[in-house]
Amino acid sequence: HAEIRDLLFYCRSAFSFHDELALRRIINTPRRGIAAATLSRLDEIAKTQNISFFDAIKIESQSETTSPATRLKMAEFIELLEKYHKRFMAKSEPLAQVVQQFVEDIHYIAYLQSSSNSDENAQRRRENVDEFVNAVAAYERREGRDLFGFLQSVSLEPPQKEEDENPDEVTLMTLHASKGLEFKAVFLVGCEENLLPH
Repeated sequence: HAEIRDLLFYCRSAFSFHDELALRRIINTPRRGIAAATLSRLDEIAKTQNISFFDAIKIESQSETTSPATRLKMAEFIELLEKYHKRFMAKSEPLAQVVQQFVEDIHYIAYLQSSSNSDENAQRRRENVDEFVNAVAAYERREGRDLFGFLQSVSLEPPQKEEDENPDEVTLMTLHASKGLEFKAVFLVGCEENLLPH
């Protein structure tokens, strides 16, 4: 579910500021009003200065060429991730409790309500969020307050192939998971109106 991926990417971003895939997913989810032009500028800064996407956000959040409103949003985003990075790394609070507070601080439930096409859909998505927090709590009871371990246990990456596996096989995955450069060929199916693009 999209909401589970969002929360996993938030946790990944707070755990590691250099997880560019995760940062890109969440920088405007929920909407922060960071325009496509600003995101392109962040890419350019990261590329020309050979720095991480996160460090580019930090630089742009202090740039006079960016509007005050956008600078504020980026600064708040950085502050949020740094705050939760410290809390997750300290391991002094119950992991599920920190994740629950994280969900509240990003106003994710309000976002689900506003972006859902019905109350029933919004309720179902809220229940998925609750299940995510429950999964964190269940992991914590077994393994302790280790966010990295939890993220590893629910990794979104496609499984690594064993060396003795048949190399002439087809791997079925999401469009999102296929965006890396490790595949010689990728075939898209279902490229029909209202399916892709939707």
